[in-house]
Amino acid sequence: MTSTYLSRRSSKDVIRGYSDYYGSGKIMDVTCYAESLDGSACGGMISTAYDLYQFIKALFNGTLLSANSIKLMKETVPIPPDDMLNKTIGFDQCGLGIMRVTTPGGHTGWGHSGNMSGFSGQRMCYFPDIDTYFILVTNRGWDNDEIGQLLWPYTWTNIFEKMVE
Repeated sequence: MTSTYLSRRSSKDVIRGYSDYYGSGKIMDVTCYAESLDGSACGGMISTAYDLYQFIKALFNGTLLSANSIKLMKETVPIPPDDMLNKTIGFDQCGLGIMRVTTPGGHTGWGHSGNMSGFSGQRMCYFPDIDTYFILVTNRGWDNDEIGQLLWPYTWTNIFEKMVE
């Protein structure tokens, strides 16, 4: 992973974040909200789709953790249907650092997502039944808005399912 690092949002080399933060229809610069998380695991990581792929592949192929550790991570509790992770992304179970998604076509994947206001990040999932990694990186605000609630069901139904046919 050569393109993943922690950085400060105030750096001139890092993009600024924009969002309709108040739901008023007005897009505003919300970079200052992200700066409070600089250098932390929540919002401080900057990466590429390829590095995210390398990470999730190493996680599930035993390079990073033992099979027993992965088994423990997969011990889950349900995510309520009205929760943002379930309603917008489709994650229906939450484990230790990973979540489970079941696609409309019945494929079960394990992964993680990350975003914050003004900086939507990524979805990375591994589908062991078809040995497929799915990485999607976007650059938009939160996923709990109208667009986000349309994006992920569309992604699973119209992109992922067609990709694995």
